[in-house]
Amino acid sequence: MKYLKYRNNLGFTLIELMVVLGILVTLASLAVPNYIEALPKIRAMGATRELFTDMQFARGKAINDNNDYIIAFNTTNNSYSLYNDKDNSYESASCPLSLDPTELVKTVVIKDKYSGISFGYVPGNAPEGSGTISSSVTFVPECTDLPTAIFRPNGTAKTGTVYIKPDEDTSRKDRERAISVAVTGRVKIWKHDGNSWSQ
Repeated sequence: MKYLKYRNNLGFTLIELMVVLGILVTLASLAVPNYIEALPKIRAMGATRELFTDMQFARGKAINDNNDYIIAFNTTNNSYSLYNDKDNSYESASCPLSLDPTELVKTVVIKDKYSGISFGYVPGNAPEGSGTISSSVTFVPECTDLPTAIFRPNGTAKTGTVYIKPDEDTSRKDRERAISVAVTGRVKIWKHDGNSWSQ
């Protein structure tokens, strides 16, 4: 009797371990499907934030370096390239324009970094009530095959919007993202909640 009263209670019994393990398995079985469902949305937001950061970088560097920075979008292979137009020759050149490969800062292939994500849109209204979406990249190509965003030394920019979404979404809007650039150079991220766009 004395032994039971003073026994050492360090450690767990097998039953206690099995109960805890059962609880953990139950919680994991509830969490994993939600995580898998959210993964495309997380990846789309990651790609959007990276492009947003590169646009902000281009705008800041254009002002700081006193020359244009250009982002060229290739919607065929879902990539974009950032150029430092050191001699400001891109906009002043005659057609057809070409981007100088020696001025390339970086290239990002979205599908390589964010599996299952690409430039694209689900038909509907554009952010800020600017009509309906007609293209995944609305920057107008200037004498070139590629749509280009241009950030100028005075802080202004060429206007346009880029849409990013999971490849599998053909009608689902709640995982769609957009980045718009205003003539003032302001860059905004937009997300769709299934009904409307918001920042």
